Amino acid sequence: MTEAPKLKHVGIAVKNMEDALNVYRDMGFDVLPEELLEEHGLRIVTIPTGEVMLELMEPLDSSGPVAKFIAKKGEGIHHLAFSVKNLDLTVEKLIHLGYSLIGGHGTGLKGSRIAFMHPKTTGGILVELIE
Repeated sequence: MTEAPKLKHVGIAVKNMEDALNVYRDMGFDVLPEELLEEHGLRIVTIPTGEVMLELMEPLDSSGPVAKFIAKKGEGIHHLAFSVKNLDLTVEKLIHLGYSLIGGHGTGLKGSRIAFMHPKTTGGILVELIE
């Protein structure tokens, strides 16, 4: 039996990073240094919570997908991210099974390879696959 993907992080869209971080710091969490993902228009701060991280995402401007998400739905959980051993093979299998992806492969934090499954084919949840 093949190993199932593991939940790597929960992506959370925030309007103001400092306000959001205050909540988690007040609860006693440590936070990692922020990273800019300019190609995605995001400022990101990761919060370790054990095996699963929280990934706070603040848009750099109003044109990116996370900014549009906040404008439409407000702040909150944006996506679930799962680690996979072989992104190409996983994506190929999922497309064959009828799932849709948003765009193609991309680059995530620390140069990781990523792909997003469209929420219309995953029960309304944006799913990120990370190799």
